[in-house]
Amino acid sequence: MDKLEEFLHPIRKRLSRAELVAHFLPPSRRQAYVYDHAFLNEIEAVAYPYAQGFGRVPDFANPHCFAEKNRALQLMHPNPLMSLVADKSAVRKFFDYSGVETPSSRVIKVFDDPDQIEWSKLPDRWVLKVSDGSSMHLVHTPDDPTTERELRKAIKKWKSLDHWRRYAELHYKDLPRRYVLEEYLPSDKFGRECKLVCIHGEPYFISIFDRHKGERDCFDGEWKPQHIAMAGYPHPKHDTPRPEKFDQILADARLLARQFIHARIDFLEMNDRLILGEVTLTTHAMREPPVPARVFDDMGAMMDMSTLPKYLDHGRKVAKALGWPLETSWGHHAGDPLLATAGR
Repeated sequence: MDKLEEFLHPIRKRLSRAELVAHFLPPSRRQAYVYDHAFLNEIEAVAYPYAQGFGRVPDFANPHCFAEKNRALQLMHPNPLMSLVADKSAVRKFFDYSGVETPSSRVIKVFDDPDQIEWSKLPDRWVLKVSDGSSMHLVHTPDDPTTERELRKAIKKWKSLDHWRRYAELHYKDLPRRYVLEEYLPSDKFGRECKLVCIHGEPYFISIFDRHKGERDCFDGEWKPQHIAMAGYPHPKHDTPRPEKFDQILADARLLARQFIHARIDFLEMNDRLILGEVTLTTHAMREPPVPARVFDDMGAMMDMSTLPKYLDHGRKVAKALGWPLETSWGHHAGDPLLATAGR
């Protein structure tokens, strides 16, 4: 049995046993039970999805590639600003604080309790998101309606899930659960996602996704073609026209990304509107290598981990200015010898 299998095998056994027991528990207890009984500690929980996706056991004490370094941040960099920008409600304060030009989507209302959501008072078009999660949302339009029953069913499901436990994305851990009702952004004429992956505030590559064609493309900050594809997605075609407001996109992305050692800044081009989407710190939980895989080695070499104290100090100052809690329940394993052995 090689090193990777020695790491994965006992976790898989514990997962299997925990899932069997959890089947007999109330839905609200299942996810927490499985997580708590599958992993010996936080380091192992963070290492597991990485080891599965990359086929090697990470060394978080001496991280090398881009994904390994970003996952290590969850264990050794308790920057409260990372949690603030993960919150789909609070991140708007960060946008305003940073002085960006591009607006975000309009918030209709934020609910602390989903029972406050009155179906009869909802507009005819809306998007409902869970503030402390990812891929936890509903869309309602007259052409593609969501029924009240579907809404209540989704909320019931969301109540039993904590996004941070899915892949141990620990910067989501301290977030309060809120329900954010946003305007619906039509894209019947034109719909495109523009995601800038930045290191130390500078775009390394820009991923473009055309919602109508289902095609992805990739460029650098000067709109030069880049031969980078994420696993499971088509290779870039390099025929995507440059966004009309590309200079504005670059400027706003730099304003936001410079406050993190790494950040992905997302923009949406919807019909005739440019909208600032979100700040993403662990794309797909950093579970999959790109194509070619060496890209993450090159990106990792650009991440200077010695600068983390500077980012931590700055992050705390910004969080304080925005009224966000400075203490975190995660990121306190710096110097732990288990970092080098993925928690074993």
